[in-house]
Amino acid sequence: MGNKKSDVTLGEILRIYRMPMSLRLLFLMTAISLTIGYVFNLAQIMVHHHDNNGGGFLGVSPESIRAAYYGKRDASTLELKLDGAMGRYVTPEEKSAIIFWIRNGSNEELYHTQVRDMFERNCVLCHSAHSFRSLASFEDVKKVTQINRGMGLETLVRVSHIHFNGMTALFFMSGLITCFASIRVGGWRWVKWVVIVLPMAAMIADILS
Repeated sequence: MGNKKSDVTLGEILRIYRMPMSLRLLFLMTAISLTIGYVFNLAQIMVHHHDNNGGGFLGVSPESIRAAYYGKRDASTLELKLDGAMGRYVTPEEKSAIIFWIRNGSNEELYHTQVRDMFERNCVLCHSAHSFRSLASFEDVKKVTQINRGMGLETLVRVSHIHFNGMTALFFMSGLITCFASIRVGGWRWVKWVVIVLPMAAMIADILS
């Protein structure tokens, strides 16, 4: 009885449905975790770049994104935050009073008599003296009343190299799982190639922009 040559290729062997249950469970839980993480990433973007004026898609407008990265050269950092994600922590009257104080020179005497209580009541709980952005004293608040110039090159470089390292690992894992997926419709294998290449290409384009 002669040996029959197998027509099964390596690509057909490396399929999720041919894997041991342990590997299938690993890929499944990884895909679920990546999906949940991606949803939270989108939520974080919505919160961070939220436009209180209600513009854009789901509250995120091109102007709010531009202001976060390039800055808003006709307003201070504090004003930008009050018009964005931090605006919900103060009343409209408090917001107007703080902005009025900023645009009138952010005087130290007026800080103590007019707006300090607003910061202590609404801001210091998160922005204490030991936080990443303290608003616990006049000196701290004064720093964010300067013209907003966005993140700046130093911040962008730091954030970008962290994203490159972390996101590359995540996209590699999602791309690896995609490699083992099977598309049974002929002529559609290019869809897998797009799914594998597009996330990393988009990340590179986004950071370089």
